[in-house]
Amino acid sequence: MELLQFTKDYWVILCFLVSLSSYQIMALRNGIKALLHDRIIQKCEYHIRNNRINADDLEELEYLNKPYKALGGNGTVEVMLRTVHKLPKQVQEEN
Repeated sequence: MELLQFTKDYWVILCFLVSLSSYQIMALRNGIKALLHDRIIQKCEYHIRNNRINADDLEELEYLNKPYKALGGNGTVEVMLRTVHKLPKQVQEEN
């Protein structure tokens, strides 16, 4: 039953994915990997420049890094993340 509901909910997406060639799927995969790489590097550079990071931003970087690594991401991001993990942690204010 859950599979049927999933198929109904995501029919358009599934039809699109089925219609793609392996070349197009590879291009989408590489494009997503490039976007993740760019975003992770930008966020790391920002925090390195400011010489601090808070827990939420660190968690977000790790969240972005998971799919990036699964897509075959390289060591550049790992080096940047190691540097960011060494930064002083900024305490977040409670609202």
